Amino acid sequence: MKMKWVKVNDMYDYAKSVNTPLLSDFGEDDETVTFWHDYVENYQKYDKLFRRMYLSFRYFLQEPVSRFDELVESEIGDITLDFIDEVYNHLMVNAKKYEELYRVNVVSDNDYSITDNYNVTETMERETSKTEADVYGSRTDTTDDTIGDREDTSLGAIEGFNSSSFTDRDRTTINTGEQENSRNFLKGQQSDSHTGSGTEDYTFTKRGNIGVKTVTQVMAEHTNFWEKWEFYTYIFQEICGELLLV
Repeated sequence: MKMKWVKVNDMYDYAKSVNTPLLSDFGEDDETVTFWHDYVENYQKYDKLFRRMYLSFRYFLQEPVSRFDELVESEIGDITLDFIDEVYNHLMVNAKKYEELYRVNVVSDNDYSITDNYNVTETMERETSKTEADVYGSRTDTTDDTIGDREDTSLGAIEGFNSSSFTDRDRTTINTGEQENSRNFLKGQQSDSHTGSGTEDYTFTKRGNIGVKTVTQVMAEHTNFWEKWEFYTYIFQEICGELLLV
């Protein structure tokens, strides 16, 4: 005998009538849960998509009614609320897995290249200080002053009696040979020190294709990955596999 079941379409209509997310409000007030926030904020659109994908599916944990009986709203409501609660539990026990997958889903284009397979960034920041000392040993400095040969002459004169002129009296000549003066200066050990400090920082990035795969191969892997995987569709499929029957 054919039976009646509460199906996804029925649960969608009920959830919509009471303004309740069909797939729960998991993580709505928890900032550490990021993977389900977009659904909670836009659940009307996501619920409509879920309904289209699984319109004729039914929640497995329910008792059917005779095909001759009508499904009353209270029964649809009870089954829908139970389904919503089980979806919440499913998201709760799989939160770590979905959170990690979500990180893949939202990675920025700057961090994810479809042509490069090598990307290394090195950063460094440090405080620097430097002290140096220049030590000079003791030394003796010598200066030599040399004065050449010279001749000094002195001439004496006398004025005659009743004469207004002078006549030579005597002449003295002194020859002085070469003279040399030498002076020594002794200087002790000397030490000069230099101290400095500063900040050193840099960012060094290397990226590109290192040749283990061609650019075409890298792009082909990118295309193959994203053709087969989409974040919210993946979670919808997991909810269906665990809670729904055809």
